[in-house]
Amino acid sequence: MMTLLDITLTDNGTVILAIAVIIFIISFISTSRELSKEKSKSNEKELTYKKEKAELKLEYQQWAYSEFEKFKNDEILRIEKIAQENSRRAALVLLQEWKIENEAKIRQDAINRSYSVNLGKITEHLVPFHSSFLSQFNPKDARFIGSPIDLIVFDGYADKKEEIIIYLVEIKTGNSRLTETQKRIKTTVLNGEIRWAEINTDNPDASQIIKSSLPEIKKLGL
Repeated sequence: MMTLLDITLTDNGTVILAIAVIIFIISFISTSRELSKEKSKSNEKELTYKKEKAELKLEYQQWAYSEFEKFKNDEILRIEKIAQENSRRAALVLLQEWKIENEAKIRQDAINRSYSVNLGKITEHLVPFHSSFLSQFNPKDARFIGSPIDLIVFDGYADKKEEIIIYLVEIKTGNSRLTETQKRIKTTVLNGEIRWAEINTDNPDASQIIKSSLPEIKKLGL
């Protein structure tokens, strides 16, 4: 049994064994280096993958945020349009309800205004035949103007009197008052700022404007 376990090594066998060990070591070292390189490459690929993955994730997040902002803005505009349309419809409904509720009042007010205006115009035309006017003037001397004052009366014209007195007459009823323009006209008349003008269209040199003297103020009992 001991004979089988004995190994006799010759010089050549020792050399061969040494060479085999050296080859094994070199092969192991080479394999280790290759494995190390492969592992390094694998790590680099993994790092590159992780980097690309992080960049892709960031890009996706930015895209998602941009799309969300766009969606949010579009949704806000849509909601605002809906709100405006609803508000407009609600206002139209309220206006229609108001019109229905107040139509009778509006029509009556329009009728009253029209009646007042027409009555005023009729009164202005008929006042020369009113007793208060007839007590002061001859209706044939009155000329209706309408604006800014109602009448001009050429007192004495119809009766062909030698002296004709001109009156500016404004007709008022109830509590109505003179307008600001009518007040200025009244002040102008009372201050005697009245002119006589003759305009000759064929001979402009013959045209003239003459200032009157201040007349005596006569209060009428109208």
